[in-house]
Amino acid sequence: MFALLVVIFSIPTVQTFIANKVTTSLNEKYGTQISVGKIHIKYNGFASIKEVYIADHHNDTLIYSQKVETSLLSLKALMNSQMNLGDIALENSKLYVRKYKGEENDNLYVFFQKFNTGAPPSTPFRLSSSEVELINMHFKFTDEDLDTPTVVDYTNLQLLAEDFKLDDVTVTAQIKDLQLDAARDYHLRGLQADFKYNPETIILKDLRLTTEYSVLKGDVVMDTKDDAFQDFNNRVIFNIDFDDTQISTTDLQVFYAEFGADKTLSLNGKMKGTLNDFRLSDFDLSGLNTSRIQGNVRFRNLLGDNNTFTIEGDYKQLQTSYLDLTALLPGVLGTNLPEELVRLGVVDLEGVLNVTENTIYSKTTIKTDLGLIETDIDLTNTSNIDLATYVGMVRAENFNLGRLLQVPKLGAVTFNFLINGEGIEAATLDTHVEGVINRINYNKYNYQAITVSGDLSYPVFDGRLSIRDPNADLTFNGLIDVTQAVNTYDFTAEIDHLDLAKLNFLNDSIALLKGQVVIDMQGTNIDDAAGSIVFSKSSFENTNDLYEFEDFEITSTFKDSLRTITINSPDIISGEVSGNFRIGDVQALFRNAIGSLYTNYEPQTITTDQFMDFNIQIYSKIVEVLVPDIELEPNTFVRGSVISDDSDFKLTFRSPRIKAFGILAESINVRVDNKNPLFNTFIEADSIGSGIYGVSDFNLINVTLKDTLFMRSEFKGGPQKQDVYDLSFYHTINPDNNSVLGFKKSSLKFKNNLWFLNEADNKDNKIVFSNNFQNIDVRELILSHEEERISVEGILRDSTFKDIKTNFEQVRLSHITPYIDSLSLRGLVNGNLDILQKEGVYLPNSNVNISNFTINDILMGDLDLSVKGNESLTSYKIDTRLRNENVETLTALGTINLEAANPAIDLDVQLRKLNLQAFSPLGAM
Repeated sequence: MFALLVVIFSIPTVQTFIANKVTTSLNEKYGTQISVGKIHIKYNGFASIKEVYIADHHNDTLIYSQKVETSLLSLKALMNSQMNLGDIALENSKLYVRKYKGEENDNLYVFFQKFNTGAPPSTPFRLSSSEVELINMHFKFTDEDLDTPTVVDYTNLQLLAEDFKLDDVTVTAQIKDLQLDAARDYHLRGLQADFKYNPETIILKDLRLTTEYSVLKGDVVMDTKDDAFQDFNNRVIFNIDFDDTQISTTDLQVFYAEFGADKTLSLNGKMKGTLNDFRLSDFDLSGLNTSRIQGNVRFRNLLGDNNTFTIEGDYKQLQTSYLDLTALLPGVLGTNLPEELVRLGVVDLEGVLNVTENTIYSKTTIKTDLGLIETDIDLTNTSNIDLATYVGMVRAENFNLGRLLQVPKLGAVTFNFLINGEGIEAATLDTHVEGVINRINYNKYNYQAITVSGDLSYPVFDGRLSIRDPNADLTFNGLIDVTQAVNTYDFTAEIDHLDLAKLNFLNDSIALLKGQVVIDMQGTNIDDAAGSIVFSKSSFENTNDLYEFEDFEITSTFKDSLRTITINSPDIISGEVSGNFRIGDVQALFRNAIGSLYTNYEPQTITTDQFMDFNIQIYSKIVEVLVPDIELEPNTFVRGSVISDDSDFKLTFRSPRIKAFGILAESINVRVDNKNPLFNTFIEADSIGSGIYGVSDFNLINVTLKDTLFMRSEFKGGPQKQDVYDLSFYHTINPDNNSVLGFKKSSLKFKNNLWFLNEADNKDNKIVFSNNFQNIDVRELILSHEEERISVEGILRDSTFKDIKTNFEQVRLSHITPYIDSLSLRGLVNGNLDILQKEGVYLPNSNVNISNFTINDILMGDLDLSVKGNESLTSYKIDTRLRNENVETLTALGTINLEAANPAIDLDVQLRKLNLQAFSPLGAM
């Protein structure tokens, strides 16, 4: 029988008849416009219905399917006007839902209402299917009342749903799989949910939505009552419970192209409200590397057209970093966020943060890698951040401002400020500041108790600043204004005490400055500054002395292009510097003048036509104030000139007495003239001494020939001036731009013995060093007297490598030991003193033999001395043996430890027939 039906239904006229029968029955009963091309019965009991077309009430396409497959039972039910369709599959279908302009309902709603025959509510229209499958469907929803009519446009839609039911206006289904392609290259690759729809509610329970990159899980309820779709953004109420959702920024690029790609965000929490007014509660968003947001946030008017949005957040945690933000929105934040913010590290905010299109309110605690910041501040006009206004409080605790601004000497700061003004960037800053800097570290010193009150309009400060620190007590009152073409500095500083030593500005145990400073200057920089700096009733005290001066004035004036700097203080110093010069070029100006002595010197580039004349008289030991290790006697003067274009340099310096770094020189006279054909430099001094060895009648003269500076120095030494030195040496610059200090044959008469330095007068006795002294190469220095010879050679590379070798050959001990009262030493010295350093590790080694070692004319024997040091030069292994007539009269074996914390001598000393008479004060008399 079934085979017969299949044969019958394979006849085209029968197929057409059945199709017409079905559609005519429905159209006549419900007033619909449904047409079917053919109905084909398959051997498995399923019917294939082709070319199904349903027109809407405007005779336009509502539903179309190239092929619909369902069972014969479903077909029989359809012919009997029953809507239990069983399994149904639609292939290459279209569903075009359209709300026509001015109409209240869309065409799909109108179509379904046609099946409502007016029967009592107890018998509503019902349609069901045990399984619905859609293959390659095109779904489009259009609302002609909107400015952009196309609301939804899905292609390649694939659906597998079970237990589909249409009960009057309620649709339910178990969606097993839903896939589609949407506009802007958005692809849904899986959706499962328990679905329910009616005109008042849309529910997706146990939702799992999958894209190529994201997985969204949770429950979704949409309240659509009272025709909410008429204003979707403002009237459809969402109630969503997100559960372990993973959202990829690659998917978010569909909605906002500036998101970075391939970043995953984890989401948990609840959302309730419309798209234009919703709250996120128990919100937990995390992702990227360090970012996380926890709290409750309300969003309003995000989709409005007039930029009236508000975001009100109460955050338990809002944590992120510069690297995370720029990775999230590289095109927006990557180019606009200052790179300095990367130094903040991970920023963790807690508190209230409310944002609108033009305001920000922040009552927050912000933890960063640099320290803590607290805010309670209102900002307005933030849409133009350069002119934003603000009022409130900002507090910082142990915040490393120096690291943020990359100022090495500036460290952590703790402050509490009240601010009221406008402008965020330096160029637009105009604010009133009041508050206290509790602590700020500068130059490795923690300043305390700084009070600030004034107006700051970068770069203008007009107000009062006071410091009440134990080592810095001063008050600043006045104006600093660098906004105009010519900057103004007009302020007074009352210094009760300023200990520059404790503040780490000077290296001394005390460096106490007191007095009043008045500055009245104008200019754009130090090179065109004109005006005066006046110290009055001032004093400076260091370990050497107390220096008092009633008046100390520095003035800078200009006449045409000539500048004159005058220093006037009857107590300490007076003089002037005049010419056409730039302060920043002064060092290079002198360097070029001296370097011009060498033909291959590469001068530093400076502005042309610069020159300087100077004449300064020193009345007191003022230099000690700045450099405590240098003392200049009063009546010291320096005068001279320097010219840039022809590198002309003249200098005259005279001082009755100079003490510098433990060396005392008296009656110093220095003259420099790099254009003088007879000599370039002449230096003379009556005496120079260090307390160990002194020289007298010192003089040095040099002259330049070609590219070499030849020098000769003569002086006397020793207690009775019996030692005579005649040194000849030279300095030049080699093709590698390194300095070469070489020694020609020179003589040294020491203890009535004539020694020669470079007796062979060759070119090997020299030292080659780089300009920064990081690389030094001692080629070979040889000191000789008859058969006696001392040689030194070695290499030094920065602070990590040293290889220095000193060798003694047949050297008489009496010829090299200093003058020591009541002690004479004799013997023949052979051996070596070597020091090797590699990567900071020292390896000293010494092996010296003194034969016929004699003390005060008493023969002690032959002395062998071996010393080996450790890596840090704090411990030495000693092996000393003294032999006399085949008897070891003295042995000393062990270690000497020179560690500062625990110095010790651990030697095993043995004496055997040692003649102690040599150590008697009578032995040499």
